[in-house]
Amino acid sequence: MRLEITTPRTTQIQAQTDSGSIQVDGVDGPVNTDASSGRTEIRNVASEVKAASHSGGLIIRGAGGSVSARNESGAIQIVSVKGTVEAQTTSGRTEISDVSGEVRSMTHSGSISIDNAKGAVTAHNASGSINAFQLAGSVYAETKSGAIRIAQTTPAPIRALTDSGSIQVELASRGGYSIDAQSDSGKVSGPVSDGFNQIAETHRLKEQIGGGGPLVDLDTHSSKISIN
Repeated sequence: MRLEITTPRTTQIQAQTDSGSIQVDGVDGPVNTDASSGRTEIRNVASEVKAASHSGGLIIRGAGGSVSARNESGAIQIVSVKGTVEAQTTSGRTEISDVSGEVRSMTHSGSISIDNAKGAVTAHNASGSINAFQLAGSVYAETKSGAIRIAQTTPAPIRALTDSGSIQVELASRGGYSIDAQSDSGKVSGPVSDGFNQIAETHRLKEQIGGGGPLVDLDTHSSKISIN
């Protein structure tokens, strides 16, 4: 059975299904959905969005407020949010982009990808990679098994650690940093204090770049660290 409802723009939505998909488009909200089994797709909501899924993909595109997305088994995709984002999945990849506020993402199994976030970013991954690019705020990234890649547009503190995997960091082109990076089993390569054109290779690198600034604290037990 398919149920389709047309409402005014000024509608608030609360929807739940045991078996089937949910689609919401073009309302002021807030929107609150819960799907036991099926795809959830929410678009163009003027205020906050809360969406939960137990099995199935979860897509949110365009929110004027905060977004909370929780998925037990399935991917999460969140695009274009003016507030904060909180995303959590037990198993499945997470993709988040174009966020004006803070981003908090957690998964137990699957990759995390964050692109173009203006606020602070926090990412936890039990098993899988973390990619976070075009970031204007502070970063905390942690994974037990997988690579971490980070790129900043504005200098801000970075903390990245992984038990097994490489760490690659691209610093903002202008501004200073204080670097403290170490690898128990692998080389650390990065700029030295008298210029970005000189690269040091060691198991631990402590440097002040551009007169110093936000701390870049990196740690891996088994792999290499690269700072550019």
